[in-house]
Amino acid sequence: MCLCVAEAVFVDTQTTNWIPVPGVVGAEWKVLQEDPHTGGIRALVKFPAGAIEPPHHHTHGHWIYVQDGAKLVENLSRGTRYLLSQGMYLHTPAPDIHRVTYLSRCTFLFVSDGPFDMFWDNEAQGAVLPSA
Repeated sequence: MCLCVAEAVFVDTQTTNWIPVPGVVGAEWKVLQEDPHTGGIRALVKFPAGAIEPPHHHTHGHWIYVQDGAKLVENLSRGTRYLLSQGMYLHTPAPDIHRVTYLSRCTFLFVSDGPFDMFWDNEAQGAVLPSA
């Protein structure tokens, strides 16, 4: 991963607005930076408790660092499961298919190795939100 920028980048995340993540119902993010060479992004992302991201994959690998909350990541390509909570890190290589269940409200840092995209690997597309 190349974060090749010539100047410091500062973002006050306390005053930056949350906006919907394209194609992912229920998720919001604050995009902090885009790598001008790779197109990779760095963003804070949040999901509500009970949300589920159906099986999906990405063109590029990505890593997450959980700021708060808990989530279960099931890597369906490799048959592995990761229960992540505050302070934990996970890298998912492309094009591994994975499903994510949010056990509580969860905020995490998301960093992609290239431009962000999502490809849904079954009929469910976008997050499945908890019933009100």
